[in-house]
Amino acid sequence: MPEKLTLEHDISLEELKILIRTQKDAKVRERLLILLHIKKGRTTREVGELLQISKGKVSYWVHRFNEAGIQGLSTRPKSGRPAKVDYRALRQALSQ
Repeated sequence: MPEKLTLEHDISLEELKILIRTQKDAKVRERLLILLHIKKGRTTREVGELLQISKGKVSYWVHRFNEAGIQGLSTRPKSGRPAKVDYRALRQALSQ
């Protein structure tokens, strides 16, 4: 039996559609699309096939949303050594 997940936070399809349209971060937009399809009643397998991602990734982001809400969809800071190059400064310098 395919895994059917539900969203534990109260969010409508229309709210999800608005968030998808207004979100600038492509990764967060993909995560919102996952939620949209789950809200429509699709299984993790169906969503994975539709978005060409693993069903594990679908489950992961639904669980993150259920734990932390919309804020849980943003990328967490990574640990480790900071980058030697300031990519924002580099992009700005290259554009000038």
